[in-house]
Amino acid sequence: MQKLDVESSEVLPESLNLFSSKQVLVAHESSAHVLVLPSSQLGSLPIMYKYACGNNMIDLRECLLSTSFKIVKKQTVKNDDGTTVTKTVNIDKNDKVAFLNGFGATFIKNLKLSINGRMVYNSNDLYAFTAYFHQLLNLNNQNSNQLQAAGFYKDSDESQISGDGFDSRADLYKNDGQFDCISKIYADIMDCPRYLLSNQTLEIELTPNNNHFLLINNGDQKTDYHVQILDSKLFVKNINLIPQLSYQIEEKLNAGNCVKMPFDRHITKAFYINPGRYTYDSTLHFSFIPKIVFAALVPTKDFHGTPNSSPFKFSSSHIQSIRLSVNGRSVPSSEYTCNFTLKKYGRVFYDLIAAAPHALVNLKSYANHSTIFAFDMRNTKNPKYSELQRVGPTAISLEFNQQVEAGGLQLITLSIFENPLLN
Repeated sequence: MQKLDVESSEVLPESLNLFSSKQVLVAHESSAHVLVLPSSQLGSLPIMYKYACGNNMIDLRECLLSTSFKIVKKQTVKNDDGTTVTKTVNIDKNDKVAFLNGFGATFIKNLKLSINGRMVYNSNDLYAFTAYFHQLLNLNNQNSNQLQAAGFYKDSDESQISGDGFDSRADLYKNDGQFDCISKIYADIMDCPRYLLSNQTLEIELTPNNNHFLLINNGDQKTDYHVQILDSKLFVKNINLIPQLSYQIEEKLNAGNCVKMPFDRHITKAFYINPGRYTYDSTLHFSFIPKIVFAALVPTKDFHGTPNSSPFKFSSSHIQSIRLSVNGRSVPSSEYTCNFTLKKYGRVFYDLIAAAPHALVNLKSYANHSTIFAFDMRNTKNPKYSELQRVGPTAISLEFNQQVEAGGLQLITLSIFENPLLN
């Protein structure tokens, strides 16, 4: 026998590695999820958490938000004397109402996060869309059970206001149901793979969306439904290192070494497109060039929340072409052209899946309610490497084959940047 390539290295199969065992991880003395209750009284807004980690480190990726909800309705009841009174009662099996998808995270309108008093994240009232992009495109590669624990049930291919996904979310709260969902926090720094140093104070402030945004009513539009937040908790993953390692880290910090916390910066923006237009152009970013941009169109009435529709109804909106301009260069080099009426959208769907390979979208749902355009400007998709940062303006251009509908559209973009944060 001989090698195909005489210069190739030699290796034995793992099954013959008979004289060694697994490597031993010598870092942790202990770890645990610590319960943090709101520092503000439940019922007052915003909901605020504050946690000082002391001598422990924090695993940001394992921090979780747990929230218990209840859906109630206003009902007018007639008394024996003929008078009427309005009461708040539980919904029952006849009420065709459910939360919007992924509500364990998307119930939040705005989320602010500070470390030692310095704000490191602000969603600018678009946290629900940031979270939904992450869930639908599965950017964190979560399994279906983790997503369901956060209230995300994949909608049917045809509709977001009926079908299996809608029914599953509705069943959670019928007959006095009080499902307590638990979700990861979709702030970019919370996906950092490295621990947050000891002696840090983590503060989170969140503001919920209103009832019209949160609830989808597929039944009697005259019924007044409301969401009640019954409980809210933060679970912080504490890491207690062995003393020798803690001492070594402290020595390096005292010697002037700078901690590097690499993570991808995520910026979500919304742009209003006036009704009656056939074209739209806008600059997304002026400085650094993102490595990926996701873009979707939502009717303005749905964007703000309507009882019989989802705010995440990403429609094709008669779009004819879309492209980015990066430092004057078109991305893609041959702009995306599509016609959803004639089912000409194979290329844009393929590129979305190429950019987000774990996305919970198929060709049918993509056309009906999950139309997202992906612009992938990475030269390599290997997560082990960072690319050289490029500087320049990033703009977007759209053309429509019909006038923009009455009420206008909202263009929602999620841009992802390389961002090594130094502490």
